[in-house]
Amino acid sequence: MKFTGFNPALVDSGFISAPKRVEGKVLGNCRALVTEPAPRFVPIRPAEVAAVAQWYFNVRKQVEPVGGEMIFGWCIWGWPNVSLEVEHHCVWSINGEWIDVTPQPYHARDILFLSDRQRSYDFETRNRFNTLRIPIRRSSHTDEWLEATRLRLEIESAVPPGETRTLSAEESVRYNGCVKRARRAKAELLVELANRLMPSDL
Repeated sequence: MKFTGFNPALVDSGFISAPKRVEGKVLGNCRALVTEPAPRFVPIRPAEVAAVAQWYFNVRKQVEPVGGEMIFGWCIWGWPNVSLEVEHHCVWSINGEWIDVTPQPYHARDILFLSDRQRSYDFETRNRFNTLRIPIRRSSHTDEWLEATRLRLEIESAVPPGETRTLSAEESVRYNGCVKRARRAKAELLVELANRLMPSDL
């Protein structure tokens, strides 16, 4: 099985979005990462040559010919009332403005970004920071969906950006198993959420 890492087709773009407000668990997790957090909304304006999930390299391609600065930090996404996802990210700072030049698989115009000067990306080792997935809604379906998604992305992130590798038969089985687990758990979670919204006498 040929493998290029991140698979945008598996992103839950219909449910995930940037939190509308910085409060509660959103602010609490920002404080857990940065001493004096100052999260801000940053507009998404994809560069022509930018690739999905390659934010470090996308921003470097902007800085090298044009100038500006790479701002490292965390991008915060959420499935309302279900979970938060805190992902290490990078945006471009130019002429006092911060811009996310990376195409996002989610249908969003802005990202919620938390600057973190203590954690930058090493282009030599290409080691990525772990993405944090925090349940808001405690249920077995939420936990199963988050765990299966974590295992899938763990396999995807092992492939260096821009490279392709062939998964062994064992790795392919494990990867496809994670995909099926996540889809099944998400379907069960959606049913659970729908049932809670329905009147009890229907």
